[in-house]
Amino acid sequence: MISAVMKDLPQISFHFAMRQLLRLFCPLTAALIMAGCTATQPGTSTTPSAPSAVVDSRLQTLNIHQALLPANVHGRLVNRTMHPQYITIHSTENRGGTAEAHAHLLLGSGKKSKNNPRFGRSGWVAWHFTVDDREGYEHLLPTEQGDHADYGGPGDTESIGIEICEFRDAGRQAAAIDRAARLAAVLADRYGIPTSNIVPHKHWPRWDFKYGKPCPRILLERDRHAPGGWRTGAKWDAFLRMVDRYR
Repeated sequence: MISAVMKDLPQISFHFAMRQLLRLFCPLTAALIMAGCTATQPGTSTTPSAPSAVVDSRLQTLNIHQALLPANVHGRLVNRTMHPQYITIHSTENRGGTAEAHAHLLLGSGKKSKNNPRFGRSGWVAWHFTVDDREGYEHLLPTEQGDHADYGGPGDTESIGIEICEFRDAGRQAAAIDRAARLAAVLADRYGIPTSNIVPHKHWPRWDFKYGKPCPRILLERDRHAPGGWRTGAKWDAFLRMVDRYR
């Protein structure tokens, strides 16, 4: 999704630094990672009840850090809630950029969208989780709508967005994909989402990509005979089998 290569991490933001300190003095439980560690703010919806112990134990192995965008900043519109029906898988198109780097980006300058304001959306690109080979970061609560898929279609209003970081090293890439599959399995179990509703970004057509954006490119196949030149295939099928093994 993010095409600009971030060669140097930006200066850590105040919000990100505070969250880093909070993790030192108040370690997050898996339930708080999923539901939000801060108290519910006036006017916001409460999140679903804490997940089961089984879900918690799986989540704790994923090394997911909470780096939520501040309320109503950079596309996190906390009153724009949802009950997720899908999980949408992306890849960053920013080879070498880590999950932490993407958390810095969203908390620092944010990622503006030149297109989604046309459809009444936030004007920002915002998704829920970014994962790499070592860890992951949570940017939005899973019960908040993001702007990551189809300009206000069901990909935004009904789906949790997971970005997989891209690496040239095959081992690091495989580990990032594995972490995404494990996270997708935990989220799918928590919200009752069938594996058939775990979809690539390409699943959602939009005005600028009639056949869906070719994303996540690390899990799609090039095919000049396919609409738009890309399709799901062996790599995507293997990813879904991986998710099923972790459910």
